[in-house]
Amino acid sequence: MRYRPTSKSLCLATSAAALSMALAGQAGAQTAPAADAPQASAPAGSDQNNGPDIIVTAQKRSERVQDVPASIAVVTGQSLRAMGATNYADFLNSVPSVSYTKNGSSKDKIFIRGLSDSMSSRVLSTTGIYIDETPITEVDASLADIGTFDIDRIEVLRGPQGTLFGSGSMGGTVRIITKKPEMSKASAMFDGTVASVAHGGLGYEVNGMVNVPLVPDVLAIRAVGGYRDDAGYIDNVFTGKKDVNGIRSSYGRLQMDYRPFDNLDILLGYQYQHQEYGYGNFQDRVLAPRKINHRYPEESNYTTRILNATINYSLPFATITSATSYINKSAYSVRDYTNSYAADFIAATGTTVPDFGIGIANIYPNKAFTQELRIASTSSGPFHWLAGVYYNSFSPKNGQKLVSNIPSLQSFDFGTADITSYRREFAEFGELTFDITSKLSVTGGIRHSSLTIGQGEVDSGYEFGDVIAPIIVAKQNKTVFKARADYKISKDNLLYAVASQGYRPGGPLSNFGLNCGPELKALGYSTPPTQYQSDSLWNYEVGSKNQFLDNKLTVNVDAYYIRWNNTQLAQNLQCGSQFISNAGGARVHGIEFEATLRPAAGLDLSVSTAYTKATFTTTNTQTNTRAGDDLPNAPRWTASSAANYNWDVGRDTRAYVHGDVQYVDTRYNDLPLRKNRVLEPSYFLANARIGIQHGKWDFSIFAKNLTDEVAILNVTNTSGQNYASINQPRTIGAQVKVGF
Repeated sequence: MRYRPTSKSLCLATSAAALSMALAGQAGAQTAPAADAPQASAPAGSDQNNGPDIIVTAQKRSERVQDVPASIAVVTGQSLRAMGATNYADFLNSVPSVSYTKNGSSKDKIFIRGLSDSMSSRVLSTTGIYIDETPITEVDASLADIGTFDIDRIEVLRGPQGTLFGSGSMGGTVRIITKKPEMSKASAMFDGTVASVAHGGLGYEVNGMVNVPLVPDVLAIRAVGGYRDDAGYIDNVFTGKKDVNGIRSSYGRLQMDYRPFDNLDILLGYQYQHQEYGYGNFQDRVLAPRKINHRYPEESNYTTRILNATINYSLPFATITSATSYINKSAYSVRDYTNSYAADFIAATGTTVPDFGIGIANIYPNKAFTQELRIASTSSGPFHWLAGVYYNSFSPKNGQKLVSNIPSLQSFDFGTADITSYRREFAEFGELTFDITSKLSVTGGIRHSSLTIGQGEVDSGYEFGDVIAPIIVAKQNKTVFKARADYKISKDNLLYAVASQGYRPGGPLSNFGLNCGPELKALGYSTPPTQYQSDSLWNYEVGSKNQFLDNKLTVNVDAYYIRWNNTQLAQNLQCGSQFISNAGGARVHGIEFEATLRPAAGLDLSVSTAYTKATFTTTNTQTNTRAGDDLPNAPRWTASSAANYNWDVGRDTRAYVHGDVQYVDTRYNDLPLRKNRVLEPSYFLANARIGIQHGKWDFSIFAKNLTDEVAILNVTNTSGQNYASINQPRTIGAQVKVGF
């Protein structure tokens, strides 16, 4: 199959949401009380929700985060605003053991605990991504970054979540929990931000939320929307245009919560997002920082629609939950590939036009339907159980065409490829916890999945040749397990040990380019491969969660060891094709530490760090791996720290300050035996905010990336490309917010 730089896309369509309306209940995240509209008593610099009583739904039931015997990091909505976070890149790297790697507008990835591979858009992610109850983990598409406005919290579940969240969560799961309609009172919130980007221009953002209880305690709606214009900071020296990588985003989210009876809750939602990009956040490695030399004009845009229904029906002994979602996404991107294909294009057309450009256009119309039905016990014990079934149908269609900017040759078929693929998964899952004593509990979990994966490809044109690869179908079954024991020393001190399994399915491979034969032969393939196998891992972990000093001090620590078998890897060939293969295996071990301290009224301090060592265990020239060498995109150290202080300055007026820092260690961009593998440098980012809140009004000024650090997020040097994706330069701005 061809190398496809994918545009930031996530597929969405219509929902068969009301399917099991009488059967099920509101999603786990909705079982907790809905968050109120922002109040004057919660300035951005103070995270009131960051205490020990944060309620999470990581185990598909509402629990206090410190009571969950698992490694979970929570970033609350107040924390997101305090650090000025507007997207994944702003906050995910502040979570220990999490590595967020962004590669322009076309693709990005989240890696947890070093379970990483190359930046391929073709290989299934090792990290599951959810918006409330909707899984948005995809192949052939980038992540859906829905912003941070009116987000209740982000839950980062570290370690395999295979029994509860399935095949896309072998390294962990990131859950974005939106705020839900408030049933008892009307509220509204609006904010506006203006920011100046160093080396670039001026950007702005506006957001609004309205919450209306149409029938108090029975029916309420919550509408959220906004527009963001991010200033560019990359200059194209070929065209002379400056700040070419601006981003324009608009979104809307509407939720209706209906509670006709005390034991029935129906939450219906619709979400829309549209984004348009210029060039990505690249800099050519042979040029000065923030400069590119691209001949073909680049652009990306996509539209995402999500419809969902989450229904919760309470029985005397359990809660039945039905979660239905339908996703429809249209995506389009064009990238400059002149370096890769200029010589072939001249040979094919004989053109003598100077300074022509070759682009690779990608079209990704994707659809996905998901239905989960589960029942979870609500009794006090000694048995706590959960059981459910899950169905997912994912149907991406990916088209690719090589195009030139020579008008007289627009109709010339230089290369066209169309991939038709689908993935169907049906799973049964369950967990059972037994309280042996009031302090000691044991848990067992299991998930069995049946998968059908199909893929075919049709190629045409000078570069790809006229080839039809019929749809190849692979069917697989997989069962994963989890075993856990936890011991509560006291209500504030918890010990746990867990062994858990994760996996990813294998699948078929489509057509290779006609000129890929020599490279494949050099790798040891006598004939082009047609399939790749599933991979799996076991994670062994011990941890401790603690509160001291009347809950003023929280200390959580865990250590883990992972054996990863038959590791899937994507390889980009210089001929322009990409395929997935299996290395022998890898091993990962690490330690994660988090602590928060509230030494005085209004003062919150936090520090977190993680050490991760992820290495291959076998040498395999076919997969470019070497025993003992690091996996790509796996930094050894990640760390962050934050401080918040707020104080009274007058009647109904409080001031606040916030500061945070993030550190990401060096890491390799590619596989060990790749000749052009690059060690990406470490980076250190600092952010600050100061503000004042008076009544319903909140005004603040902020600075992101205070030191104007050029952080290398990813280096690409295959298929004729040689560039690095980088972070946003120093950004200084002001924000005003008002809540009613």
